[in-house]
Amino acid sequence: MDRYLRIRQLADSGGLSHAWIVFGEDDAERDRLTAFLASALLCRAKSGRPCGSCPDCRKSAGGIHPDLIKVVRQPDRRELVVEQIRDMTAEAYIRPNEAGRKVFVIEQAELLNVSAQNAMLKIIEEPPAYAAFILSARNPGGFLETVRSRCVELSAASGGEERVFSPLAEELAGAVLAGDLRALAGASVKAEKLDRADFDALTDELYILFSVKAREPELREAAAEAAGWMDALRGMRRSNVSAGHCMGYLLSLVK
Repeated sequence: MDRYLRIRQLADSGGLSHAWIVFGEDDAERDRLTAFLASALLCRAKSGRPCGSCPDCRKSAGGIHPDLIKVVRQPDRRELVVEQIRDMTAEAYIRPNEAGRKVFVIEQAELLNVSAQNAMLKIIEEPPAYAAFILSARNPGGFLETVRSRCVELSAASGGEERVFSPLAEELAGAVLAGDLRALAGASVKAEKLDRADFDALTDELYILFSVKAREPELREAAAEAAGWMDALRGMRRSNVSAGHCMGYLLSLVK
């Protein structure tokens, strides 16, 4: 299953773990996946989390959410050290400022020394109900087994689970973001011919595609708005609105 869709489905079902290891050699993709997961943990939309448009998602995307705390290597250190984990643990017992959760992202987590990893065990094993932890690392092989066993591992590797969108989803998304009504009308005709299951899968895929593109600064506002439109289409589908009417509604939104 696609990793982004997996996160969204777990978020919507209340099944997101409180402890994750996101790993992969591609720094940019690992950062995107980590940011998506953090937003999903913080987002309080009723469905389609992360929604990309609520205050929590917008602040998370902008790097200004008070309940998204990053732990980074100190410039004068070669490792992430035990004092940093103790500070993180103390902060974890302070309730969130705004969101329902408090999310800690440990960057370059492969640099956690053994003492720091051991110090982290208790908080990831018995955290406050609102706390969540994401360890972002190039390779999880350096983690203690006791740490790995307490975390859900999520690959950001460029192979295997590489995000590949369907041609129709790419066509629709490109037309929406470009504001190209003619191209959108042509793609909409193709979408309307899909059966119910395939059309619903297309709207899910488009939601993920727009959410990913919202991480790109130049597309942030337009893609976040489009992700919200996809959420509206899913609501219409739950009310048995036809694919044709859904695409007509989308056409009315694009300027």
